[in-house]
Amino acid sequence: MSSKEDLINAFNKSASDKEIGEKRTNDDIKEFQEQVRGLINTMVEWLEGTPVKIERSESIINDVTTAPKTYSIESVVLSNDNKRITFSPTALYLMGSRGEVEIKYTGINRNLKCNLYMRDSIGSASEPGVWSLVDGNDRRNNRRPFTQDVFYELVTRIA
Repeated sequence: MSSKEDLINAFNKSASDKEIGEKRTNDDIKEFQEQVRGLINTMVEWLEGTPVKIERSESIINDVTTAPKTYSIESVVLSNDNKRITFSPTALYLMGSRGEVEIKYTGINRNLKCNLYMRDSIGSASEPGVWSLVDGNDRRNNRRPFTQDVFYELVTRIA
């Protein structure tokens, strides 16, 4: 094989690798969108029969971890009077995790910070399909599976 053929093959491989990477990213974005939608559907089911007001919305997020940099994804606000919890997807690719949903409280006395991760490989890695909750600033030592009971603990803060 000549040097020119080697050069052409290198460019072809580079283009192929780029296409594979773009497809993988698009597939990951689609999975993130579906997992967030499923998470919100589950939360809505768990809240049936409660006085919590549920506001779902679709928004465009600017995600610096992906190309394309923007895509649409669902979010939800749970409220009781002037107290609210907002679940907002923020990024797909993170160090040690994939698929971040930020949890913000408003209208309560304490400023609480929590995040959910679709796939978590820090500490005891999460099972597929089970979101991990990271509560507070101790990200390494304060992780647990996001279950119905854990969800109710979060929602109790707006009672």
